[in-house]
Amino acid sequence: MIAPTVVLCAWLLFAGTHLFLGLPPRRNRLAHKFGEQAFVAMFSAIAALSLAVLTAAVALFGGEGMAGPALGQVLPARILLAAMSFLGLTFAIAGLLNYMRSPMALFRTKLRP
Repeated sequence: MIAPTVVLCAWLLFAGTHLFLGLPPRRNRLAHKFGEQAFVAMFSAIAALSLAVLTAAVALFGGEGMAGPALGQVLPARILLAAMSFLGLTFAIAGLLNYMRSPMALFRTKLRP
């Protein structure tokens, strides 16, 4: 039972730091206090560190724990899962195409809430 707990805690650390630092009131306050470039550097460093912790947790404990439902063996479920994967990839590509207009674009000179 320790393996899923470690992976969950690492995931919560990664997601929690994103939410804690990325929500608009706190993000705007920190960006105003330190400057946008310094905030981006701090956010990126914390994100990279927490992602490294999550990666290490999954690498060490990812194969342990309960087995999943093996939905890939059921044809209708496999088709649905493949369609969802394709849709997710489509959204990811669409997000990259509009990246420079996004509030998350790095090295912009102004904050656009």
